[in-house]
Amino acid sequence: MLNNFVPYPRYERAVFIGDTATEYLAALKIYAYALVGGEVPSMELLHPQEKPLECVACAMHNKPQVLKSALTKIPADYVLLEDNHRAELNPASMKEGLEAAGVPVKVLDVTGTVPEVLRRAGAMFDADKQAERVIRDYEERFRLLREAPQATKPQKLLILLSIRQPVTLETFLFAVTDSHELSHAVARKFGCANVTVSDPEKEQIPGLTELNAESLSELLAKQPEAVALTGDGTAGAVAIEKAVKKQPALKTIPALVNHRVWPLPFYCGALAWREPLILQVWKEAVMEREELTQLVR
Repeated sequence: MLNNFVPYPRYERAVFIGDTATEYLAALKIYAYALVGGEVPSMELLHPQEKPLECVACAMHNKPQVLKSALTKIPADYVLLEDNHRAELNPASMKEGLEAAGVPVKVLDVTGTVPEVLRRAGAMFDADKQAERVIRDYEERFRLLREAPQATKPQKLLILLSIRQPVTLETFLFAVTDSHELSHAVARKFGCANVTVSDPEKEQIPGLTELNAESLSELLAKQPEAVALTGDGTAGAVAIEKAVKKQPALKTIPALVNHRVWPLPFYCGALAWREPLILQVWKEAVMEREELTQLVR
């Protein structure tokens, strides 16, 4: 049975550092006054009540004046650090320096399976019951995905990610490559093949390649059968419209001819507990229409 219970939100007088830890605590409806992150694009849309401060790299390496100021202004009872066991950009490495400065610190290990991390977070914040509710819901949604009719026709897919800067509204367009966690998830569940091949030398962010008008046209010329617009869908759609106006021949690609251009949610590892929710939306898009009709029935 899916979980319909929504607990009252709980706001900690704290700063959470690390998107994965922040997301797992959000699953338990536990929120901070302020966040340090950067792994999840447009995190402010998922966490509108929490103040975004700076990126993890800034807090770790570039004289974190913003973090120091926030700790004083809140004032924070503690800082929660994500421990992701990575060699680079592991917020847990800040523990010694913060404690030396007199800042109380909690550390949440975010490695392991989704149920393991949820139980770890639940135990830390005395939210064990809510953790078990979320775990049951997570496992049930994956069960429903497995038992639903599967798409029978693999598709060539172009996945775009558009990010809109929240203050200036400037937009940035990326192609999600075949090495990204999102590509792996849709390939594993739906058999979709990403037309964007990973080239680490061109990826400022692993799994993402920034696009201009020319490189977007080159990807569209690979004849994708569908285009997924993640992030800011409007920005992605406008970019495609501009590309087609410059090169009218692109109107004939299957995705545009068959009107298979969809706004869909982005996924990355930091959003692990949301994976079945996100894939359910993707499933509605990538399935053939007759298969979707069977699912609805």
